[in-house]
Amino acid sequence: MASKGKLYLRGIIVLPVPSAIVTASAPPHFHFPKWLSPLWLAIAVLVIGTIAPSPLPAQQHPDTTAHPSFLIGPFGSYLLGAQTGTFQVFAGSPGCGTFDGAQRTATMFGIAATYRRDTSHHLSVTARASWGRAEATYATAPLEDQRLFDTVAQQVIELQREYRLTATTTQLSLDLLADYQPMPGLLVSAGAWFSYRLGGTFQQTDNILAPADRSFNDGERQRNMAQGQLLTAASFGLGPVLRVAADLPFAKRMRLQPELAARAEVVSGVQEMGWYGISGAAGLTLMFDLSPAPDTPTTPITPPPPDTTQPVRAPVLQASLKISGMDEAGKPSPQAWINVREVIQRTTTPFLPSIFFDSAETGLPKRYLQIPKAQADTFTISLLVGKGALELHQQGLNVLGLRMRNDPTSRLVLIASASPNEPAAIGQERANNVREYLTSVWGVSPRRVQLRTAPATSLPLDAASDQQAELRNVTFASTSPLLTASLTTEQLVRDFNPPRINLSPTWEAEAGLRRWEIRMMQGNHTVANFSSDDSAAGSSKNFAWQIQEQQIDSSLGSISAQLTVVDSAGQSVTATDSILLKMRRDTTVIETSSVQQGKLERITQMLVGFDYRAAQGSSDHQRLIRELSERVAPGAAITITGYTDRIGDDRANQQLSRERAEYAAGLLRQFLTQRGISNATITTIAAGAQTSRFPNNLPEGRILSRGTVVVVEQER
Repeated sequence: MASKGKLYLRGIIVLPVPSAIVTASAPPHFHFPKWLSPLWLAIAVLVIGTIAPSPLPAQQHPDTTAHPSFLIGPFGSYLLGAQTGTFQVFAGSPGCGTFDGAQRTATMFGIAATYRRDTSHHLSVTARASWGRAEATYATAPLEDQRLFDTVAQQVIELQREYRLTATTTQLSLDLLADYQPMPGLLVSAGAWFSYRLGGTFQQTDNILAPADRSFNDGERQRNMAQGQLLTAASFGLGPVLRVAADLPFAKRMRLQPELAARAEVVSGVQEMGWYGISGAAGLTLMFDLSPAPDTPTTPITPPPPDTTQPVRAPVLQASLKISGMDEAGKPSPQAWINVREVIQRTTTPFLPSIFFDSAETGLPKRYLQIPKAQADTFTISLLVGKGALELHQQGLNVLGLRMRNDPTSRLVLIASASPNEPAAIGQERANNVREYLTSVWGVSPRRVQLRTAPATSLPLDAASDQQAELRNVTFASTSPLLTASLTTEQLVRDFNPPRINLSPTWEAEAGLRRWEIRMMQGNHTVANFSSDDSAAGSSKNFAWQIQEQQIDSSLGSISAQLTVVDSAGQSVTATDSILLKMRRDTTVIETSSVQQGKLERITQMLVGFDYRAAQGSSDHQRLIRELSERVAPGAAITITGYTDRIGDDRANQQLSRERAEYAAGLLRQFLTQRGISNATITTIAAGAQTSRFPNNLPEGRILSRGTVVVVEQER
């Protein structure tokens, strides 16, 4: 062991370590192992056999048209191996330990080129130029155990240390290989590699492995060994290569070559001593075939002798097709007419701008239909076709949400009301739940919905339950009349009268008819098909075809027909014709409130939603009566019937219903006078309380019962 110094570690521990002593190393040397002589001899034989011309005469070669081939392409390789080289950790100090061996890894990237003199030979030559980077790590432990006495813990600690040398080099390499192909798809190669090292780094470090809480006095667990052996990378490298590779076709004029190889280093990697190594490699090469295309021998074509026999005449086969329309009288027409009658049934139902809550409840009642947010995008007014006034009222929240979504500028006021026997704040909670539904399901901004509280009512606490129920509501109000306007639904009824098309196919088959077929087309869509195999077609050459509604495209266009005839000799012939489709459309709008029989027209208009005990209607009622007056003809007979709900005695309800009928009659006379119609007869009827039209057990049913029905009978 060399003279000892002191190294201070964290934890107040004194550690004796060897001082670095640098001594001159032996000069670099090169020796050629005897076992490589047969390998170099085999490489020389393969190279000479590949390049030298064949001694056999040309007539003995199985392929006298063979040509040279040349392939080039990129390759990459990864190497893993071992490196040997014994030298002391500190030069001239064998007591400090020696480095004996290292694990070595390397990566290589470059270009490969292969030349084969003759495609019929199994031998070729490959040259590969590459750039590579290699790394080897030597490691050894100190010869003596490192035991320390920790003055703080008052115990002896065994310190585990390791000396390391990491060598990293970059180099340019050239591989010269002789390839042999024992069978298609397999290559066996042998050769040598030569390299020029661009540079290298050699770093020696002293490392503390354990315990984990120990380090050098600078707080690090690793330090450089500046006095270790100084090494310099050798400039040149040399060694043998053995390779086995698959040769696989890949795309057009490309080949893929995965490989396994062994590489040995026979020249020391450093100048100061002998370092040698051997590695196994796995790599991949993509080769592009740049060989010129082989010459294709031209063989003179001998023309066939002239045919002196007389041609056999094919049997005659002809066909034609005529397509025409048929009018209502069954006469031919150059066009096919489709008669469509469309009837739009339009129904207008009053929109009741309130929803009613159960006693002491703030949640939306279940009778008001609520939908999830996902269904809001598909909700339309057309889904409400055929529903009565009460069913439409139960969809009121969805109708209101749809209208606010379609009119983003509209604003809504929710007026909350509670019965006298309920706390005043409950109305605000109800209005807030209505706004929450419009916001969460219909995406209405909360800033567009304002909440208000209705003024306190003078209704006594012991008032009738029906009166109490009607006060538990949230009423809709808006400056936009469309939000609370009457609801109009439309239903389309279509009557389709299809045209008749006459088909007249003709043919002449000298060899005899085997089969015929007619295909009717509209664009690329087949709408009908007939053939001689159909029992309905029979043997007639003239028949009519009637288009079905579901068979044609609404864009119309034209109908084309194609006739195909096959004779007994196997010949076929086709004939085509087409006809233009035209449509006569008659559209009529029918108000469900209007029925016409001959010249007599009967119009029914319903006004609902009068306030409790009120004979006067709202501005919406005035608008509806004005619109009805514009449909009244001179000399019309008009009957107006007033109705009430079940609340109150029969006598009072009878009088209230009369007052409502007279109110509607007075407005209608005023509007008719403005139009100059004075000879219309108006009769009023007081029907009192009638609960058969709407159920009076619900507040909305009672409100719908409060109103009038106007019936106009006139000639058109």
